[in-house]
Amino acid sequence: MDDQLDLSDFFQTKDQANEFATRLSTLSEKIYNTNFNLEKDLMAQFGIKKKDAFMKLFRKNDIDIKSHSALKTFLTMIAERVVSLPLLSLIIAFEPKEQTLKSLSQWCLLNIKKQAVFDITIDRNLIAGATISFKGRSMDFSIKPQLDQTIIDIMTPKVEKPTE
Repeated sequence: MDDQLDLSDFFQTKDQANEFATRLSTLSEKIYNTNFNLEKDLMAQFGIKKKDAFMKLFRKNDIDIKSHSALKTFLTMIAERVVSLPLLSLIIAFEPKEQTLKSLSQWCLLNIKKQAVFDITIDRNLIAGATISFKGRSMDFSIKPQLDQTIIDIMTPKVEKPTE
């Protein structure tokens, strides 16, 4: 169950994952309080969309939401999953919109069969494309190296060979 737990509805970036983990910890600490109300506390910590996503996650994983110990165990497992997700460093030339992040997250799930957390750096000098680092490998898919080479080619005087 743990390896297949898709948390992409809750976060995509490293910063979002950290905030999610903090809110999850706050929720987890309240479970045994006498005035604990799961749906109300989920709403307070995460908002209505994510509350609904949590309720769906509980149902999908057969978690008895009336059992405080079952909730605590499941939330602990989610917290452990958050910190174990692989980090994909992405250097891009623009600030990505939420839909772009969701699309990237879905691409990872489909192509590498894992959820990844994005550590995004904005570098406007890239012009277009991206530099990606994942599991010790780095690849540059930006336009900048090609543009730099084109400029060098244009600026470098051509030496013509004399004709015989």
